[in-house]
Amino acid sequence: MTSIFISIIIIMIIIIILLLLLIIIIIVIYVFWQIVKIIFNLFIIIIIIIIIIIMINILIVFIYLFH
Repeated sequence: MTSIFISIIIIMIIIIILLLLLIIIIIVIYVFWQIVKIIFNLFIIIIIIIIIIIMINILIVFIYLFH
């Protein structure tokens, strides 16, 4: 009788540990995904700024040439 009880307790502990591991993995993946999204957004913003700077330079060159 006690051995069955002990084995049930051990199984419950293992299940709880596995659930905790799963939760930790999900949190880590979520945080990593948020960081990736932030980096991607920054990358897009930087590209847009570079394109705007290039366009302004081209415009200045055209204005200078056709002045």
